[in-house]
Amino acid sequence: MVHHIKDYQVFDDNRFTKKDIETTGKIKRFVLNFKKGQVLPPHKHPNTDVFLYIVEGKGTCLFDDEKVDVSENDTLHVNGNQMISIENNDDEPLSVFVILTPTA
Repeated sequence: MVHHIKDYQVFDDNRFTKKDIETTGKIKRFVLNFKKGQVLPPHKHPNTDVFLYIVEGKGTCLFDDEKVDVSENDTLHVNGNQMISIENNDDEPLSVFVILTPTA
């Protein structure tokens, strides 16, 4: 089945949004959407690999104690045992496509 990311780019003035695309077994796909100043609080996904693709916008990702500036078309891989946080510190909206898959 084909899914169009634009269909999942839904923003809220009060908080970031998470729009689920599909769950197949233990693999999850979703889009996180942030307006300026919105933050995904630090958290972990134990025993999971986390793959991120910046669909549009700019922001900062925090992996444990490492800050990384990200922008459109960047991809990242995070060990789910690492603490992860995402913040939109830009004026434009930020959308991140995420895939969670169990570690082998």
